[in-house]
Amino acid sequence: MAGPIQAAGVVLLRAGKSGLETLLVHRPRHDDWSLPKGKLDSGEAWPAAAARECEEETSMRPRLGVPLGVQTYKVEGRPKEVRYWAATVAEQSPFRPNKEVDEIRWVPVKEVRKWTTYRRDVRFVKKAASLPASDPLILLRHTTSIKRGSFKGPDAGRPLSKAGVAEAKRLVASLEAYDPEKIYSSDWVRCTETVRPVAKARKQRVVSLPALNEDAHEKNPKAAMRRTRAIAERPVSAVICGHRPVLPDMMSAIQSLAGVDKGLVQEPLAMGEYIVLHRGRSKGKWRVIATERYSLD
Repeated sequence: MAGPIQAAGVVLLRAGKSGLETLLVHRPRHDDWSLPKGKLDSGEAWPAAAARECEEETSMRPRLGVPLGVQTYKVEGRPKEVRYWAATVAEQSPFRPNKEVDEIRWVPVKEVRKWTTYRRDVRFVKKAASLPASDPLILLRHTTSIKRGSFKGPDAGRPLSKAGVAEAKRLVASLEAYDPEKIYSSDWVRCTETVRPVAKARKQRVVSLPALNEDAHEKNPKAAMRRTRAIAERPVSAVICGHRPVLPDMMSAIQSLAGVDKGLVQEPLAMGEYIVLHRGRSKGKWRVIATERYSLD
């Protein structure tokens, strides 16, 4: 028996004249109004699919925010799972009607029940609207590198393997889904090579942080923690790429922000695996309001 259909989408929000608004799309094939969503391509990551489908259907590139959960229902007798994220508009192009979506419409959140065809969408819109504004911080372990025993130079210069280079390219769509404004990395080669593809795609530079490399961390772990904490307290979307021995202390530096699951990195990150921490103001305090964890598998 075939598994469930897997799809991803967004609840896109903006401030309107009469309050918070959400975007709905009209699909001529079904003659319905619903949230932007679509099926995952083969091997595609959930966040990447959510962002791609949003842009394809609405001509708006989103910044993913807090994950909202999973909708489950049946399509022609087959189960379907749709994962949704709260999102805002990162970039917008003129909408062009197509076979999939022929009209889009911003509607007040308070009136969404009048517009959407499916009551199941209403719950996700209301959940997204109830959340505080947030900024994602991504802690990433570098992708597969050449083995230590196979590299004759200093460990700082050990590069990614051929597989690791391909993995770094695979990460681009997923990392871009969170619209990173800053890209930080240990200054060692395998880390900077991991984030260089996403930096190139976004026409940004990689900010090297010597305090996060393995040698510097071994000598002065508190410096790595201070640097990470300073980044975590900035209200911007960011990626930080580091090494397995350093990441637990980096996480510890963030755990003083309320809401962080202390067990989040008890299981070490695999190469190319990352954690997304959504930081926002909740009850007047700067805190982590949601987390995600993804691997390349």
